[in-house]
Amino acid sequence: MDFYFRDTRGFGKFIEEYITQTVERFDADYPIKEDLESSNPDFYHFLVDDVSEKWWQFSRDYPCEFRASYISQVYSGIDTHLAKVCMLHYRTHQPEKAWFKINNVNEWKKNIITWKSMLK
Repeated sequence: MDFYFRDTRGFGKFIEEYITQTVERFDADYPIKEDLESSNPDFYHFLVDDVSEKWWQFSRDYPCEFRASYISQVYSGIDTHLAKVCMLHYRTHQPEKAWFKINNVNEWKKNIITWKSMLK
């Protein structure tokens, strides 16, 4: 579990830093020439709207969506690891006869016999 948390924590920090850096250098990546306003005002306003929409996505939408998916991913990982721990605890504290009920071994054996007979 410790490895899982270290790994996901590192991933979360990496993505958060990437989004922060993208927002910080946004003006340099999407420059708009100011002289366009006088020469072609419609196109200039279109660009301003488009760039402001992209800025809004990078600064507000993407971080919120990432955090929501990140929380889901962490919850799913915890759930999976706890299920493994619970199954291990159950198997170590149950008699061997109970294993057949867990794994449905009898049904598995029937399927193997059926598959072998089909191959002949």
